[in-house]
Amino acid sequence: MQKGTKAITAQGTRRLWIMTGFFVLANAYNMFGPPPEDNIMMLFVSFVVLQMIVLGLAWWVDGNRVGVEG
Repeated sequence: MQKGTKAITAQGTRRLWIMTGFFVLANAYNMFGPPPEDNIMMLFVSFVVLQMIVLGLAWWVDGNRVGVEG
C-alpha cells in the first residue's frame, strides 16, 4: 500500500512546492477576492479552467515523483 511519494530529482521537490503555492494563493483569492459573478455559465467555465489547471499541475508534479511503500 502506498503511503506517499518522494522526489526522484530536485525538480520533483520544487514542482511540489510550486503546486502547493498555487493552492495557497488560490485559497487566499477565494477567501479575500471579489465575490463570484451571478452568471451560471461564467461559474461553469471558471470551474472547468480551474480543474484543467489543477490536473495539469498534478500531472506535471507526478512526472518526477515515485510512490513510497508504507
